[in-house]
Amino acid sequence: MDFAQLEETDGVRMTWNVWPKDKSDAKQCVVPFATIYTPTKRIASMPVLPYDPVQCKHCAAMLNPYCRVDFFTKVWTCPLCTSRNHFPPHYQGVNEQNLPAELYASYCTIEYKLTRQAAPHPPAYLFLIDTAVSEDELSAAKASVMQAISTLPDYVYVGLVTFGRHVHVYELGFAECSKCYVIRGSKEHTTASILEQLGTRAKGGPGAAAARPRFLGPLSDVEFTLTAALEELRRDACDQPPGQRPERCTGAAIQVATTLLGGSLPSGSCQARIVALIGGACTVGPGKVVGLPLGEEIRSHKDVSKDVAPHFRKSRKFYHGVAGDLVTHGHTLDIFNCSLDQIGLAEMRECVLMSGGLAVTTDTFYNPTFKESLRRLFAKEGDDACLGISSNATLEVIPSKDIKVSGLLGPAAVIDKLEKNEKAISEAEVGYGGTTQWKMCGMDSDMSVAIVYEVTGISKSGSGGDAMSSGPGAALCVA
Repeated sequence: MDFAQLEETDGVRMTWNVWPKDKSDAKQCVVPFATIYTPTKRIASMPVLPYDPVQCKHCAAMLNPYCRVDFFTKVWTCPLCTSRNHFPPHYQGVNEQNLPAELYASYCTIEYKLTRQAAPHPPAYLFLIDTAVSEDELSAAKASVMQAISTLPDYVYVGLVTFGRHVHVYELGFAECSKCYVIRGSKEHTTASILEQLGTRAKGGPGAAAARPRFLGPLSDVEFTLTAALEELRRDACDQPPGQRPERCTGAAIQVATTLLGGSLPSGSCQARIVALIGGACTVGPGKVVGLPLGEEIRSHKDVSKDVAPHFRKSRKFYHGVAGDLVTHGHTLDIFNCSLDQIGLAEMRECVLMSGGLAVTTDTFYNPTFKESLRRLFAKEGDDACLGISSNATLEVIPSKDIKVSGLLGPAAVIDKLEKNEKAISEAEVGYGGTTQWKMCGMDSDMSVAIVYEVTGISKSGSGGDAMSSGPGAALCVA
């Protein structure tokens, strides 16, 4: 068997291609039992079925090539829970010579085009620009953003937020002149207070109607206002005394941007990304990494490992809350760190990881790596540089009775630990554990996650080595 060919066909790699069914035999294996899965891998021969999947009435598993089928009674048996299920009426013509695509052995990975899906909202991009940098750096950042905007279709929604000592939210829907709202950067705000200051309200659900665009609007409507605001953008005007770092409220800016997206778009309705261009460490407000005096050294890896970094715990807790808001709305945070010094990416880690965002680190906004990375983020389908970005996916793993799910490693977030399939959850958690369902706010065609399992089968007394020969368990990934 050519395992490399199977991996290329299905986007799945196993740490073990043969699994023991007995728990005692599994404990002797040093390498854990796991699946490395690429949900949106580009597969040339991928079949796309224009109807809803046929699911098991007991465990919700999909009809697949490993099901046992009784063509006479039109009944199929689920390989995971062994429940018997009747084919729906439109499958009544199924026989040995007329198989549906789901039962072909070569179609272990397939896609469905759901018929009940509502029309998605246009994609939205909110640009978050650091103005507490030099004029040259700011000019390079503005040029790259304007070039990226020029490649976007007219229907894409765009917005602009800048930050230095304070956060500036631009009302692009006001075309008469450049208008922005200023929010204090040294204070940690609540979602309600931010929405109140901006004079907007959160959209109630996926079907909520959008009001007149103010801060986010179609590029065709706000392009002139957005371009004018970028051209007029200058370095933060706040004085910087000698011997001090610039006042930079990165945490407050990310919180405001997250709340703005959540209040302007129906939750889970579209691909929405915060594109943050950051040029230094946060020095004021929530998410603070280091103080203003240059005499105060920024925390090192040793400080973090020994838990003596003065701001680390508090900042990480703050960003973890922001990450939860991003996941709730299905939005993504991308960070472009263009600074010779640290910016506090360790504290922001959960925001990027849980939302499925991108993190790019260079020394300056003039660096070709930054420019090429930003260009590729907006590359269109068919372009060689296209990342194949997708959004708002749910990954569910349905294992058989002899396998439990320990957790997931990779860019995802736990949806809910209180679920009905508790028997399939291992007590030994690995990564994001305690569940069999995860939310993926952002993905690209090369993004992979590792799902770790625990083999819990017990061999029957007197069977001896037959526990290995009785066949392994099974697991089904639904994305």
